[in-house]
Amino acid sequence: MRPSPQIAGPSPVVELEAAEVPLVSPVSSVVVESSVVVVRSPVVVDVDNDGEAEIVFYPPQGYERISPPNGSILLPADKSRTIEIWLARKGDDTRELESFSRILSKKESEKTRLQLENETLKARLEQLEADQQNTQVLRDSLQNMLRKNNNITTDLSREIGALNETLELKRELYYKNIAAELLVYADRLKDLRDALPRVRDAFIDQRAMDRFDRTIVAYNIARDSVLHNYEGSTVIVRALWGSELSNELGQLYEETLEDVHKQTVLPLNTTVLDQFRAVRAEEVRPAKARKKVDKAANIAFEKLNNQIPKLESNIKVMLAKLEASFH
Repeated sequence: MRPSPQIAGPSPVVELEAAEVPLVSPVSSVVVESSVVVVRSPVVVDVDNDGEAEIVFYPPQGYERISPPNGSILLPADKSRTIEIWLARKGDDTRELESFSRILSKKESEKTRLQLENETLKARLEQLEADQQNTQVLRDSLQNMLRKNNNITTDLSREIGALNETLELKRELYYKNIAAELLVYADRLKDLRDALPRVRDAFIDQRAMDRFDRTIVAYNIARDSVLHNYEGSTVIVRALWGSELSNELGQLYEETLEDVHKQTVLPLNTTVLDQFRAVRAEEVRPAKARKKVDKAANIAFEKLNNQIPKLESNIKVMLAKLEASFH
């Protein structure tokens, strides 16, 4: 059982049991390597020159102090720590010394372990600080790159916007040119078709001949425009709209120049116009020529009636695809 400390008179004697002994001081306890010890006088608390509190412990009779050797111990900053005072019996009894040596060796080993651990911790701390510095450098570099890329992205967005605006203007311009050529050609083709049923009147009416001549001239102008520009138009469409629409436009031009003009309109030079020239040259009688012209004109009229709706539909679809890119 552990009795409470007793303090009475100038030289009190206190009997203590067990290893941990409470002190009449700010210190938590004193560890004594002995079964029963007698402490002469209370622990004295003093303040050294540096202003640090210290305790002075006097060994009981029959014991000598091993640690601390001068009996003066500075109070630790951490009041929860245990202060250790080691005593040994005077004389030949070495039990306390042997115990002290074992504990001292253990503490030295613990100290060595903690020192090694501290070195490892210091190395890790230095590495962390170096990594932190490298991380900061990398972070600054990444921020600079991000800021630079953002500036470049802003410039590119502005330039792309300007180029897209220019591209759209170019598309609108060439769309109008292509649309005008194809639509005008289709209109002149319809004019020619509509003139065919009355072409026989040109044999007996000069005004009818003049009207037919103007229709032929207008058609030739529209057809020449398509013929001269179709290759350039397909190249432009490839650059501004892409290869797919360029190929579709090429097929439309082929339909216009080959299927309609070459196969239906161009033969009228022989079947119709040559008959007029033959009559003027008195190579054939007007009645016979008129009969041949009427037959050829009717055949061409029927063919154009079938071809023109398909051509107009294809033109409409083509122009819609071109127009969709800038609306």
